[in-house]
Amino acid sequence: MGTKMGMVKPLALRKNVQAPPVLAAQGRPCWGVGCRRLNRPKALMTTILNPAGFTLLEILVALAIFGVISLVIYAFFSTQFKASVTSENVAEQREVAMYAMKNLAREVRMAGYGNTTSEDITQASSSSIRFKIYDDGAGVLQTIRYSYSGTTLLRNGSPPFPNLRLQSLHFSYYDAGDTEITANLTSASVRATIRKVRLQLEAEAAPGAADVGIRPSITLRDEVKLRNIR
Repeated sequence: MGTKMGMVKPLALRKNVQAPPVLAAQGRPCWGVGCRRLNRPKALMTTILNPAGFTLLEILVALAIFGVISLVIYAFFSTQFKASVTSENVAEQREVAMYAMKNLAREVRMAGYGNTTSEDITQASSSSIRFKIYDDGAGVLQTIRYSYSGTTLLRNGSPPFPNLRLQSLHFSYYDAGDTEITANLTSASVRATIRKVRLQLEAEAAPGAADVGIRPSITLRDEVKLRNIR
């Protein structure tokens, strides 16, 4: 016999009908998208919905990594800055050294100028020289002596270039035949044969230059012919 009018099949017995998602929460069979969402593992839901944050160990590890990276970056930029400053100091010292050598060579070249009464070079050694030049402006014959003490170049006992950090100053003397004179320079007759002086000036480049790969010293050389001595 057919189904009586007015009777309705239970919801669970109907075909292709999804049960309410609430059934899954009660431990009963459940199908559909809503049930898949409710059937997720409890641990996963707790992780997503209730994050516990970072542990103390994780924070300490992160701080340690950040500290190491910061030190590397600081060391890099500190080295670059130091190299830049040192390069500028080296360039400045080179200019001072070149200017000092230019003035020294110019005055040595003029040794004996205007001198008609006495010897032209009155003292000569490997580390100092003294000679006479007539000063046209002042109208007097003056004596000039170059030497050095410590790291200071001296002209008549005073530093003409205070910023120059001298390491060494060397004079070599030659006669008219271009033979080096190494003996008896204390004799006036031997000094009278000097016709050429070779100069070598060595100055400190800049403090810390070697630490950034820059040569720590500046070496300049010049050769001066004494045009006023015959």
